[in-house]
Amino acid sequence: MAPAFFYHDGWGVEVREEFKNLIAPLRDILPTLSATLLMIVPRILAHWVEISEYVEQFIAGQDTILHEDQHDRLLFDDDNFTRSRQYFWVITSIGEFILIIEETINHYKNVAKWVSRSTDEMRRHRETQENLETTKERFERQRRRATELRDGVSP
Repeated sequence: MAPAFFYHDGWGVEVREEFKNLIAPLRDILPTLSATLLMIVPRILAHWVEISEYVEQFIAGQDTILHEDQHDRLLFDDDNFTRSRQYFWVITSIGEFILIIEETINHYKNVAKWVSRSTDEMRRHRETQENLETTKERFERQRRRATELRDGVSP
């Protein structure tokens, strides 16, 4: 299958009529793909933000610096290693989240540069990509914080 605009009339190549009819729908596919990306990726991003907020609440729930008794209990884990298991769950989950977001960013970079035609679309794609990168950085900070909390727990 030829890429969109491959049989463009402006290239001085005579194209048979049946090929024009066959290729015509491809001329609309790139703007449609661009619009679809600008609609879907922000929705995906919104879900990542929700997950990140949940993780943030989980980790922030461990911040008990103003409550001495609760803070001292964080120094030691119980016999079932409840706190350590929670941190392990958060750290490994965030690691997987980061990989998925990185993969999304990499694919988005490649696709966005060839589907965008207008400067406004390019700007919107760039902003969406930056938002994805910001969300990834937030997860990375959360993973570091959870690791610090886990490493501070003694059995």
